[in-house]
Amino acid sequence: MVFILPEDGVSVRELIGSAEAFGSLFAGEDTGFAEVKWQVPKFDFECNYDKLPETLISLGVTDAFRPDADFSGITDSAAYISEIIQQTRISIDEKGVEAAAFTQLNFLGAGYPEDEFEMILDRPFIYGIKAQNGTLLFVGICENPSR
Repeated sequence: MVFILPEDGVSVRELIGSAEAFGSLFAGEDTGFAEVKWQVPKFDFECNYDKLPETLISLGVTDAFRPDADFSGITDSAAYISEIIQQTRISIDEKGVEAAAFTQLNFLGAGYPEDEFEMILDRPFIYGIKAQNGTLLFVGICENPSR
């Protein structure tokens, strides 16, 4: 973990005011050895960011949000990004640090089903999670789907 404490009188916003300044913050160099009095407060911080579509559009990423977007590499149906949700959380205490984040992209589309079938999971079934390359990562059995 890295902590950066601005000089007294310098705001955090000043330090991250430009991409160059932000990048240089984490490119610090080893300045030698010293005895350091170290004190970090406990904190738990969570952030929900729902302005990613607007941010991406302002940066020029526009095609993915239009109904005529080309996602032919992942679907044969029409699809476009309708919403992006991002959440982060970090917690630090005397036991250590925990952090988690996710980004969810929601798509809308206009594909029509070609066939129809039913799969009602109302009896014991097996489930699994596969990586993008097809590797099976997790397998489980639901013995009683009514519970």
